[in-house]
Amino acid sequence: MRTKYNTLEYIGKRFDLYVTDTGHFYAYPEGANTDKVDSIVGAATHDDLVKRLKQKARERRVEAKIPFTELSGGTLRDGVARGISSKNYRHEILVTWADGTKDQISSYHDQLQRLEGGERTRIAHAAKVAVEAQQTADRAKTWLDHLTKPYRVNLRDAIERHKTRTAEKELAAEAAEG
Repeated sequence: MRTKYNTLEYIGKRFDLYVTDTGHFYAYPEGANTDKVDSIVGAATHDDLVKRLKQKARERRVEAKIPFTELSGGTLRDGVARGISSKNYRHEILVTWADGTKDQISSYHDQLQRLEGGERTRIAHAAKVAVEAQQTADRAKTWLDHLTKPYRVNLRDAIERHKTRTAEKELAAEAAEG
């Protein structure tokens, strides 16, 4: 549970400050619905929260236009990176794809510089070969699993069965002697 404890104004921007039941501090845009909006910053102490919030408030929003190519699942897709989202702690990359759709992608995922001509053709072909090779490997693994299934043995169970049979034989032998 979050409890609002203050409103802070800094360089013309206003922020509501909250503390949680566990003693963690968060800042939100003034009046934001904290159930629907990610915090701007969070910190373990009030002083650290204010320091980080002031840094964040001073950041200028910079629009970028960095062309790149994404390789995913054997497919190449062109996009333009526009900036870094400041609306969540993950700081995802804001992207516009070649078809005009806007998206956010992980900042932890490497992309390729924009590929053109022969480079694009060569990498697209290598990606197709890699996907086909993976599909072939998956089919081979399924086939191998099917072939070996009747021959599988759980060694722990086999040893336990052997111990039980041996103990039963010893008991039977003792009973026959006695």
